[in-house]
Amino acid sequence: MIAEKLIAATPWAEYRISVGGASHIGESLRQLLSSNSPESADAAYWQLENNIVAQGTVYSAAVPTMRILASSLVDVRPLWVRISALELMYQVLSGQDAPGEANHGSNSLVSQCAKIVSEALWLIIREYVNGPREAAEDVLKLLATDIDYSRLAQ
Repeated sequence: MIAEKLIAATPWAEYRISVGGASHIGESLRQLLSSNSPESADAAYWQLENNIVAQGTVYSAAVPTMRILASSLVDVRPLWVRISALELMYQVLSGQDAPGEANHGSNSLVSQCAKIVSEALWLIIREYVNGPREAAEDVLKLLATDIDYSRLAQ
C-alpha cells in the first residue's frame, strides 16, 4: 500500500511535534491505517492529533503526515480509518503554525499541508460522494474550492 511505503520512506527524526522529535509518528500512522476497530483507530488518532497538531498549533510533522493520510485514501480502508484521516486533515488545515516553525506566506506549514491535501482533492470528493460525507465536507470547506459539493450528492 502506498501510504505504508511513504511512512517507511519518511525521515521522521527530521520533523518536530508538540513535545519534541517526531520519530514515533510513523508507528502511530501505521497503527491508525491498520486498525481493526474504531477503538484502536481512536487511540492512534489521539497519538497523532496531540502531537502533529495540539490545541490548534501545527508542527512540522504534519506536512509528511498529510501526504500519507491523503495517499491512504487511495486504498480500501475501513470507514473508521477514513474518518480519522479526514478529521486529522481538518484539524491541521484549521490550525496555525507553531511559533518558531512558521514561515511567511505560502510557505507556512498549514499552507504546505493545504497544498498537499488539495492535490488529493479527487480522493476527498470521492469520500464526499461515496464515504463519510460530513468528514469529507469539513475538509472541502477549508480548501475553498469553486465546486458546489451539494450537487455532487444528488
